[in-house]
Amino acid sequence: MRLTIDGRPFEVEGRPTVLEAAREAGIVIPHLCDHKHLKPFGACRLCLVELKGRRGFPPSCCTVVEDGMEVLTQTPRLQKMRREILELILSEHPHACLICAERDTCQDLKSTIRKVSEVTGCILCQNNNRCELQDVVRAVGLDKIRFRAVYRDNEVRRDDPFFDRNYNLCILCGRCVRICNEVRGASAIAFTWRGSQAVIGTAFDRPLTQSGCQFCGACVDVCPTGALAERASRPDEIPQRWAETVCGICGSGCRLSVGVKDKSIVTILPSASGPANQGQACVRGRFLARELGGGRRRILKPHVRKGERLEETTWDEALKAAANALQGRSGASAAVFTSPQLGLEDLFLAYTFGLDVLKTKRITGSSDLSGLWAFESFRTKAGVDSGLNIAQEEVGRADVILICEDHLAVSQPMAWLQVYQAIGRGAKLILLNSESSPADRLAAVSLIVKPGRTAAALGLLARSALETRSAQSRGREAGFKEFRAELSKTSAPPEKETGIGAEDMARAARLLGSAKAAVFFFGPGPARELESLGLAALWNLSVLTGARLIPTIPESNLRGEFELRRSLKVQDCSFSETIEGIRQGKVKTLLLAGPAPRIDRTQLETLIVQDSHWSPNAQQADVVFPAATFLEGEGTFINWEGRAQKSGAALEPAGEARPDWLILSQLAALLGAGDSGFADIEAVRRQIEKRAPAFKGLFDNNSEPVFVPEAKTKQAPRFVSRAVKPSRPEAGAEYPLELTLAYGLDSYRSFDFSREVKGMRAFRDSAWVLIHPEDAAVAEVKDGERIIVEAGPTSIPGLARLTEAVGRGTVRATLAVSVGAGVDLWGRTPVPARIRKG
Repeated sequence: MRLTIDGRPFEVEGRPTVLEAAREAGIVIPHLCDHKHLKPFGACRLCLVELKGRRGFPPSCCTVVEDGMEVLTQTPRLQKMRREILELILSEHPHACLICAERDTCQDLKSTIRKVSEVTGCILCQNNNRCELQDVVRAVGLDKIRFRAVYRDNEVRRDDPFFDRNYNLCILCGRCVRICNEVRGASAIAFTWRGSQAVIGTAFDRPLTQSGCQFCGACVDVCPTGALAERASRPDEIPQRWAETVCGICGSGCRLSVGVKDKSIVTILPSASGPANQGQACVRGRFLARELGGGRRRILKPHVRKGERLEETTWDEALKAAANALQGRSGASAAVFTSPQLGLEDLFLAYTFGLDVLKTKRITGSSDLSGLWAFESFRTKAGVDSGLNIAQEEVGRADVILICEDHLAVSQPMAWLQVYQAIGRGAKLILLNSESSPADRLAAVSLIVKPGRTAAALGLLARSALETRSAQSRGREAGFKEFRAELSKTSAPPEKETGIGAEDMARAARLLGSAKAAVFFFGPGPARELESLGLAALWNLSVLTGARLIPTIPESNLRGEFELRRSLKVQDCSFSETIEGIRQGKVKTLLLAGPAPRIDRTQLETLIVQDSHWSPNAQQADVVFPAATFLEGEGTFINWEGRAQKSGAALEPAGEARPDWLILSQLAALLGAGDSGFADIEAVRRQIEKRAPAFKGLFDNNSEPVFVPEAKTKQAPRFVSRAVKPSRPEAGAEYPLELTLAYGLDSYRSFDFSREVKGMRAFRDSAWVLIHPEDAAVAEVKDGERIIVEAGPTSIPGLARLTEAVGRGTVRATLAVSVGAGVDLWGRTPVPARIRKG
């Protein structure tokens, strides 16, 4: 398609807007409301153009290119109109600095105090020197404003975590509202009031913490002015350099751009070139990752225990002390704990250290608690096969998506964005959860199931879906007759068995029965139900509907650790069993490179900890090594798709911290182990390829997406038996409630964001225990009060959070691995429980 812009001919492909075509050609058309992630809006009217042969001045952001179109962007009439429009916009925006004749020299000579209550000009604004309004004023050439200035006098909102809202600087471009709705699916904010009173706000002017906001920061990132500003960033701090890294917190694999000044983080932004996140992030990467750099809990130097105290020492002395303590200690009495938030290179050294140096099969970590490992165990026992790799675009093309016992917007935010885009294209979302969530409003059907009845609900759903499928599609898979016979034995009404109404069940079954490209996501809940019944039922439903079955990946390199263990043929070792082995005195030597509940030190002879932050376990260790965070070292991470990405160091390690792979390599060398003493990370990667051929080529420099190699599925899909019936203890007079556990997501190794960062505690707290208000009234418990949940011999302390999201008779706590309360219950809930004041 050909068009001419300002007399210059161009050829374009597809159907871009005039503004997009001009931008691609390097022609600047001033604009404020347009953004590459958003649909055309046409609000600011600054991008008006003239089209030869047509009347009027259409906005270029909303005008689609046509073949032969001739566009004019800089005529005198257009320039005059833009100046007048910009004058009107700035009449309600502090503009003293924008039109000041001395503004250029002022940047070098200013001595204004910035800590003032109101922004009156650019030098007081958080976005100074990075404000699009400044750029547009220069492009338009505006040097005076004829209209009377109107100050809105809106209160600056500082009652929410992470960023401030100063709507006195807002130009009503709508970018924040649109990205929250169009891209993130939260719809936490909207235009409120009308006319001159119009402002961006929330329903009933509630705080963002009560409006469904996930604090992803997308609204801050698209704001063209300083109306939305990150609270932790100072206006006079401009990054001296930018570095790219892959977020090491959750399994999305987001690429982040880290702004650094004087060895400190100024800000962290989602990278526009990130293949997995494409300019988006979540609260953990956008606002919390910067907390990892320092603080009172950061381990900065090696420590060695001398008597009752841990004392700072040199690296040489700490390594020698650890080597002496480990000398001669090996076999079943030794154990290694890893973290799925470590890079592939760090994990490889941890596994080879356990296998080759300590000669132990006890290599485990918090990854054992995930749905991925439960899924692998189920597949092995059932003898079924399926692939795990799935490009996020495949999710976006699905026509039916089932999310089972997981809040995907929190556990895998980038996967959720694909689900939301699929909904926008007409896909139907089915939610099956034991508690309500903000995503319920987007679901075609939201099925709220009684805790622990997920397997029963899936069986009933499969029976209904089977009735809706065509005769031609029945009976092709192995095990179909047995599967149908099992379903026919289920006669209880849906309401009695699961709490789900028959009408909702039938509607969901019709959607599944007609699905052509379905995707099922499931969290640890159904994967951990007794006897794996939840997984078996979910598997059978996926075979029946032809759906892809995908376990959620809560940590950054859980998939990488999974593939590494398979390649090295590491035998399964239960996290809980190893903890119990320590309690019973069977494990005497422990190398802790990942989060774990507080260890009973009296049962151990040797405890060595390498971590980035102090924890109760580090405080009682014999040797403590300061480990670098993902921001401070190189590594390779494999995300939920199976996409492998190299991550670079954005910062110098804090204090004397070193990468985990280097610590383990140096320790192994002192113990005389072979294949140790690696000079650099490339040497580690070569050794990984040597010992785990499945990773060959994974570390090559390649601009194209690289996915972890995966063997093609050899078996045809088949149904599995789920005849085992669970025996479940029921709630009674002594324990009147049913306790469920949710997996804690807001942590990095032993650093719990929600306990250490005040803003996170206001938004989401791992200490919250969710209780229905009626149950709280019976127990005489108030919101925010300290309580203890008792489930037999297990006690879980927490803070009462009254909400109707959980059903009557249900209480939900969070399993925070580094705290450990409830680890012994993981996989056995729901269990009868009671609450008392703490």
